[in-house]
Amino acid sequence: MDLSKLLKVEPGQSDAMVAKLTKRVKEAYDLSQNRSSFAIDHFVVSQHDTPGKQRQQVLLELMALLEAILQARDSIDLALVDIDQADEVIKSLDANKFHKRREEIGKRSAQRTILGAEIRLKALLREAEHLLALLDKMPEYTLEMLEAEEPEYWSRRLSRQAVLNQRGNASGLGYGNLDAMFQFMSTPGENRNFLPFANPEVILSAFLPSDEPKNELPPAVPGGPTPPPAES
Repeated sequence: MDLSKLLKVEPGQSDAMVAKLTKRVKEAYDLSQNRSSFAIDHFVVSQHDTPGKQRQQVLLELMALLEAILQARDSIDLALVDIDQADEVIKSLDANKFHKRREEIGKRSAQRTILGAEIRLKALLREAEHLLALLDKMPEYTLEMLEAEEPEYWSRRLSRQAVLNQRGNASGLGYGNLDAMFQFMSTPGENRNFLPFANPEVILSAFLPSDEPKNELPPAVPGGPTPPPAES
């Protein structure tokens, strides 16, 4: 089998696709944000049960973003150095034509590196701006306050996990689905009060249209708090 025929790209085919994709670069830049602000609020920060842990998570995210932003800036700076170096070689009378061609290719590669880094940097900056704004709305903590809140955090977390795991298995919805729905309805900076939502039907009623049929679900956890009945 002649693989060269199978792998051959028709003349102009790749150029045409590059032209089409290039037209989308501005849109990609305008929409660049790896995680939406909504997802950050509800599925990153509100995964935790107490405001202290939530604030700590925001700070961890900001430190990771700081490193990523600095790496993106370094990538741009190094690419600019590569471009300057390539320009010197291209203009040099001593360099042969093949060396110059290699530097021209290297220059184009460095320019693409800058483009990708700028799109990535814009996404990182948007996330950082949102997290900083969120941090300003949350209660401030000292390390001592965070430690003092630990017993409540673990009490809430272990209780939530136990109840949602039991209810998720009994209803067939699964722990992960119930917890994600609960996160959807949680507010960053506040305790996750899961007990009113321990009944899966209460959670489903917030997501399904009023005329959507709901399967009959098992009773509440034996011996546990009785959740409010689902609204009809």
